Amino acid sequence: MDPSQLQQILMNLVINAGEAIGEGNPGRVTVATSMADIQERFVDATGEDVAPGRYVSIAVSDTGSGIDEEKKARIFDPFFTTKFTGRGLGLAAVAGILRSHRGAITLDSAPGRGSTFQVLLPAVERNLRESGQRSAVEERATVLVVDDEVAVRDFIGEVLRRQEYRVLLASDGREALAVCEQEGWRIDAAVLDVVMPLMGANDLMPQLKSRRPEMRILLTSGYSEAEARRLCAEYPGAAFIQKPYTAQQIARAVDELLGVTRL
Repeated sequence: MDPSQLQQILMNLVINAGEAIGEGNPGRVTVATSMADIQERFVDATGEDVAPGRYVSIAVSDTGSGIDEEKKARIFDPFFTTKFTGRGLGLAAVAGILRSHRGAITLDSAPGRGSTFQVLLPAVERNLRESGQRSAVEERATVLVVDDEVAVRDFIGEVLRRQEYRVLLASDGREALAVCEQEGWRIDAAVLDVVMPLMGANDLMPQLKSRRPEMRILLTSGYSEAEARRLCAEYPGAAFIQKPYTAQQIARAVDELLGVTRL
């Protein structure tokens, strides 16, 4: 699904949960994820029929005021307005998004004991490798990630592993060259931080390209693109993504770098 739609669902539910607790009141909002195997058909909180199957579950719970039975029946109505604390805003939009994805939402609540909204989204039953939509080269592409910040390096590595790339990590240019030697230079792409101690991207890129001319390069930096390219004038053909970026943005940038299309 579109990541912005998932964000809209979560933001609506979490904001409503916080408002149900009320400003200045002690309380807790909990978001929990899991897989849910639905064994029997049932009707969800919006009146939609839910088919048996495997679903991704996202449950948002609060310790707030709770919802009585009368309001439960109308809470997803787009024309329903109420002054009770923290419910109603955006729930019709949430229901619409879920309906378009054959998803569902359940509600467990009572006055004085808080509420739990559980979102159910149909789980993908096959991954891209099983579907045969990606070539063997795309599935096994090796990406070298070079960044002196451990948290950033590990973040990029984890994102790319989830995208089924083979990932190698290095903390600077010298370590990157050692990794390349160990791998026999069988590396398809490199994600390089522009400024690093010992050896930055500008000094590293010519050595990478001389040994592996077909290697694709993605520069990344907190500097503007113009400044990053000035600092890396040795190789003007590199792609660029500016920090900070989301998991979706860095994954998309590497896919585009390697010409990978995901269906």
